[in-house]
Amino acid sequence: MTVPSAWSLSLLLGMTSIQAWAVKDGLVAAWHFDEGSGPTASDAAGGHDGILVDFDAAGVPWVAGPDGKGTALSFDGKAHVRVPHAPSLGEDLAGGFTLMARFRPAIRLSATGAGRCLLSKGGSFHLLQGIGHGGMNFLVGTRRGHHGVGIGRSLRAGTWYHLAAVHDGTTARIHLDGLLKGSVPLPSPMVTDEADLLIGTSFRGDPDQLLLWNRPLGFEEIRLAMKGDLDVEVEAPPIRGDAVIRILADGTIMLQDREVDAEELVDRLRQASRADPDLRIGFRAERDTSARDVLSLMELMRALDISYISMGLDKRDPR
Repeated sequence: MTVPSAWSLSLLLGMTSIQAWAVKDGLVAAWHFDEGSGPTASDAAGGHDGILVDFDAAGVPWVAGPDGKGTALSFDGKAHVRVPHAPSLGEDLAGGFTLMARFRPAIRLSATGAGRCLLSKGGSFHLLQGIGHGGMNFLVGTRRGHHGVGIGRSLRAGTWYHLAAVHDGTTARIHLDGLLKGSVPLPSPMVTDEADLLIGTSFRGDPDQLLLWNRPLGFEEIRLAMKGDLDVEVEAPPIRGDAVIRILADGTIMLQDREVDAEELVDRLRQASRADPDLRIGFRAERDTSARDVLSLMELMRALDISYISMGLDKRDPR
């Protein structure tokens, strides 16, 4: 089945102002593991210093970081870092947060394996192997049970990886090396408790960096943070009241006469709907495009809780 093409989505009530902010805004904890010695993993952002537990006093748990820069902390599967609970690491994150980790496994982490945990926070959230298809996955505890999203692949021993886990209040998603690997809806709010945050329990490998924000980061911000560009300001141009989203016959998505990918579209629509809860989408058709593309976009509107109105035919050439 086809429908008359590039379906146009007119944003009828989407007036917002331009917003700019630094990627580091909302950063509440940053463990870089650059101490090189001593019993403490210092937090460079919020003062949430961690205590090294069960590390071999005769050993050297500090190793060279990626590209020989700084140091990383080496875990043997028994040792861990304990960070005392604080509201900024728990209940303050219930509405949304982002957790990033740069790490190097010492052993292969099979996509179908289990038992290795890089980080855990009581019953609230975890980075671990075994709750989904992937060598390191994101688990969120809600009032209706735990819900996990996996990266969909194994991780090689001796390779540095960057993982970003995002909870935006209604959805959990996971990114590997800057690419979105999966997302799951969350049926109820995240549970919080006063458990300490634990790093490295049952993990064998070398975390080089763990970062925690008290807000969900967008796709562009994740890519900037992965490169270390935390001071860069990102700017979201306004979605105007007369803006139009078009899906062209070849599947290209156009927003305000500019090509965007699906990830940016999701970010922009989420920002606009938060700024205006009454945001509505109007569908108008122009020439031939697949019904599958249209239905996918309708599903996106529903997932973002954006209402849309009935379709009408528009014979304008989308190009």
